[in-house]
Amino acid sequence: MDISRLLMDFEDIYFDFHMQ
Repeated sequence: MDISRLLMDFEDIYFDFHMQ
């Protein structure tokens, strides 16, 4: 599992979720 990739995806989702 690529942790850094997972973290980046999580950041994108997290910020998208909280910017609405």
